[in-house]
Amino acid sequence: MAGMAARAFPLGWLGWRYVERPFRRRGPEAVWPGTRFLAVSAVGLACFIAVGGVVHLRPYALSPLAITDTLINKNAVRSASWRALLNNPARTEEMSHFAPRAAGGTVNVLVAGDSHSKDMFNALALHEDLFPGFAFRQAGINGYCYDKVGLFGPEPVDVSACVRDFIEEFDAKTKDADWILMSVRWSLRAYFVDHLAEMISEFEAAGYRVAVAGGAPEFYDSATFMRRLAGRHGESGLDKLLIDAAFTQSLGQDVIVQNAQIRAIVEGAGGVYLDKFGFSCTAALVLCDAVTVDLQPLRYDEAHWALAGAQVFAARMARMDWLAPLRGGTIRKN
Repeated sequence: MAGMAARAFPLGWLGWRYVERPFRRRGPEAVWPGTRFLAVSAVGLACFIAVGGVVHLRPYALSPLAITDTLINKNAVRSASWRALLNNPARTEEMSHFAPRAAGGTVNVLVAGDSHSKDMFNALALHEDLFPGFAFRQAGINGYCYDKVGLFGPEPVDVSACVRDFIEEFDAKTKDADWILMSVRWSLRAYFVDHLAEMISEFEAAGYRVAVAGGAPEFYDSATFMRRLAGRHGESGLDKLLIDAAFTQSLGQDVIVQNAQIRAIVEGAGGVYLDKFGFSCTAALVLCDAVTVDLQPLRYDEAHWALAGAQVFAARMARMDWLAPLRGGTIRKN
């Protein structure tokens, strides 16, 4: 911002000196001859169009580093993560309900939450072959169980009503679900944390088992930070170890503290707590993964998973049998 401000003054002076001032003058020599003025204007307009086209169609083309392509164009990476399943017209019907149970029984898991439930759903449903015996569907819990602000301030949340409304709204999925797996960006959902124990009790009273995935690790914004690293080290100086180490240093500690609180709430309410740090970082958080071995981003911002991240994390969840606590029986409690 300081650099932009510094550049604004000389650009403003040039505009005043060569555009505004000549046009304010009167007489035959007040401005450039018409043909020269039109020619200069046309050249300037062509330059603006060319630069704008490059930035719009290939925003990473201004960077000499090919490895930063998908990171800089994070809007495309974000859109791809939503289009893979939830906004994919070709799979709308398939995703609207659970398929009939296969012989031998299938554990139906309904992933519920905000945009982090989309991330978890991509990891599980796009790689369902890694999780035999499970089937996955997703339902956004946005709009349910939120704190409401009335005329005289925050109004109390009726958790029983909001859970009931959620179940009824997504009846095509909830009627066959065995587990509700909540995946939420808890750091932005304080009201969910405040009412989490009651929500678990209400879901269990309705016959569902409840699992809660803790908060995902949060770092610097991937696109911005990656460009900073590229500028500092150059293409030849960037490798996976350096990038992972740099991102790990930016790991937000608040999520770790909050996860301890969430685990206590979940286990105290009789639910199952599932830790996201175990497949994101090595033991004791010594190193967290930010990119793949070929330097593709695992996240498109500070916390949301790109499709590459969903693939990497799914493979790790399968190896560590992350869903083991959800295995064992398909019959709902009630």
